[in-house]
Amino acid sequence: MDINLERALEKIHAAKEKRMQRLVLSDMGLTEFPMEILEISLLRDLHIQNNQFTSIPPEIAKLTHLETLALNRNQLTQLPKEIGNLKFLKNLYVQHNQLTSLPDELGNLKYLRKLFVYDNKLTQLPATLGSLPELRFIIASKNELTGLPAELEGCQNMFEIDLRTNQLTEVPAVIQKFPKLKVLTLHGNPIDLPPSVFDGKPRDIIAEVFGRK
Repeated sequence: MDINLERALEKIHAAKEKRMQRLVLSDMGLTEFPMEILEISLLRDLHIQNNQFTSIPPEIAKLTHLETLALNRNQLTQLPKEIGNLKFLKNLYVQHNQLTSLPDELGNLKYLRKLFVYDNKLTQLPATLGSLPELRFIIASKNELTGLPAELEGCQNMFEIDLRTNQLTEVPAVIQKFPKLKVLTLHGNPIDLPPSVFDGKPRDIIAEVFGRK
């Protein structure tokens, strides 16, 4: 057995025996998702970042108590649609992967607050995110986004949007629809700042928009 997998299985077994709610398997050189993780039925926080996964099994939906899922710094090219069954998920970290799209089923995560997807290959975000009333943070810099879906207007608790270094040619109109937005970052895009977009908005919203005051 691979020594990295053996070490991981030891930690998984201990977590299961102690009925732990948090499991950290980061920086272990794993190339496949250990299916034994699914046996930890009460798991709330799963951190398996900085490994070498290329996929996550659809069976991850069995972890019905998950609130935080950290899959960042792997080699993921897609997420299973079953991730939308993690009904208590609040924080999803999938930055630094190879994702070209996100499943529409993310729109089922009614308690999702943080979505970190920066440094991938995304060309768009799912319109279904607009059905997430608790979503507060979208950190999506270093992708290939050309805009934001108008449906995001439904995210009335939005606090921060980071779209640095994408392919935006204009400021997304939907940002005017977020009454609680405090941080918007857009520098590194080939756009100008139309003053009308920010009419009536506090100056602190745009302080970092283009990386300058």
